[in-house]
Amino acid sequence: MKNSITPKSFEEVSLVVLPKGRNDYLGLTSYVETAKAISRASHQCVYIFDYYKQNFLYLPDNSMFLCGKKAPKVKEQGFNFFIDHVPENEVKMLVKINKVGFEFFNSLGVEDKFLHTISYNFHLRQSKGEYILVNHKLTPIKVDEFNNIWLAMGLVTMASDTSIGNVEIMKTGTNQIYQYDFDNEKWELKNGLQLSSREREILFLTAQGLTNKQISENIHLSETTIKFHKSKLFKKMGVNNIAEAFVYITNYLKL
Repeated sequence: MKNSITPKSFEEVSLVVLPKGRNDYLGLTSYVETAKAISRASHQCVYIFDYYKQNFLYLPDNSMFLCGKKAPKVKEQGFNFFIDHVPENEVKMLVKINKVGFEFFNSLGVEDKFLHTISYNFHLRQSKGEYILVNHKLTPIKVDEFNNIWLAMGLVTMASDTSIGNVEIMKTGTNQIYQYDFDNEKWELKNGLQLSSREREILFLTAQGLTNKQISENIHLSETTIKFHKSKLFKKMGVNNIAEAFVYITNYLKL
């Protein structure tokens, strides 16, 4: 375990209050079953974090993102899992993200909380010692009676770029993205990626496995034009190839 960071470093910002003498956990089965269904359907690492108990409420047992560990062991570790499997400088970054993320969400009204998702990248050390860069998303799914975030659903995928951090908060139904500036310690509002209907069409057909020639025949454009559109798309997304583009789509876009 790293000396400078402890689970308390993460826990300080959580303010969940549950009335004593009431078993609020009896009503959480539907949340867990929903997360299980999403995991089965998508084969992605979908989990639920409980900010009252400061631990995982649900965690799939068959994910590469558990670093070779079984779900019960990771649950037992709680925040120590990140302390043990993330580079120390990035653990400090995660603590900062946790703090500024909660501050942002706490400034929102209760309905708005459920419309926002925070996204960021960090490295995870696998069982053989190598590191992989993952993208991590969290969105609130339940609050306590004082509108503090109680449960959040998380999604872990491979990162679509090569940079750590890249902290963003996105609001469903809008093109606006808040990006966190670590140097100036503030959120900056920016416009997200906008795709034309033609670009979305080409991405959709590519995702179906069609070649450039097949796409060309399907939408009646030359192969050269298809290649031009893809090149433009890669530049917009900041990726180098179609594999990275698919990861980007998974993380950021709905086709």
